[in-house]
Amino acid sequence: PVADANGTGAIDVTATDPDGGQTTQRLDVTVDPVNDAPRPPQLTTPEADATLNAVAGSSAPILAAWTAATDVDGDALDYRWQLSLSSDFDAPILDADVASATQYRTTVGALDVLLDGLGVTVGDSVSAFHRVVVRDGVAETASQARAVMLKRASLSVNQPPALATTLPDLALSFAF
Repeated sequence: PVADANGTGAIDVTATDPDGGQTTQRLDVTVDPVNDAPRPPQLTTPEADATLNAVAGSSAPILAAWTAATDVDGDALDYRWQLSLSSDFDAPILDADVASATQYRTTVGALDVLLDGLGVTVGDSVSAFHRVVVRDGVAETASQARAVMLKRASLSVNQPPALATTLPDLALSFAF
């Protein structure tokens, strides 16, 4: 049979007895279509084992992106990007519905807020996993998960040298 085939057809069945008598009966067959789950997308960024630095207040972007999934039934597809501390995603720490977009954007500062809420202190790291889940309205399929390292960092700013606020006593003379 052809994969994903459906429709109607007929089969003629002929029975013959030992005396040579026979009869033919037509059987009508209907194969109802079933929804097939979408083919999974492929993550493109962040790469496996990447380190994502989280810095309080930073508006620097973080981008998660993936290839578009396909659906043999032609159904509209919606995506969710997930971030989890476990590879089975039983309790994602972030589950972002991005509708039909093939990317999720956040900021380094938003990641810092998330890690702070999980009790990760500045200077510490935690291993995590990310994936994208695609849904066609009935069935869903997840991409392969990728490991990432989430690190809370601090912003180091070069401080200018301190300026003296008082001047030593100077003897000044002016000639006119």
